[in-house]
Amino acid sequence: MKKGTVNTILILGAAAAAFFIFTSMRRRRGSSVEAGPTIKQTEAEFLQEAETAPDQPKFVKGAQSVIEIFKGLKRAPEAKAAAQAKRASRKAARKEKRAAKKVGEISILY
Repeated sequence: MKKGTVNTILILGAAAAAFFIFTSMRRRRGSSVEAGPTIKQTEAEFLQEAETAPDQPKFVKGAQSVIEIFKGLKRAPEAKAAAQAKRASRKAARKEKRAAKKVGEISILY
């Protein structure tokens, strides 16, 4: 078989496979929407529900509680100072180690 025909057959096969996959997905989705029973409500009932609606939406209360949680996560000044001191000591130790390494390398080269 020629090289061009093999490539053409592979391309056509891939296109056919893609076509069948997409059509089968479309069939599966179909129309699965169903309508439930209707709600029969009088005008008076509707107005009564509208009057008793909550004043403050729920998402505002949720956002307020999230803000309070983050305010509570703030570190104490003592803990913050201890963390900074620890970082500074690590940094100093790394500098000393690098300086010692450089001195050792120089002596090896000579």
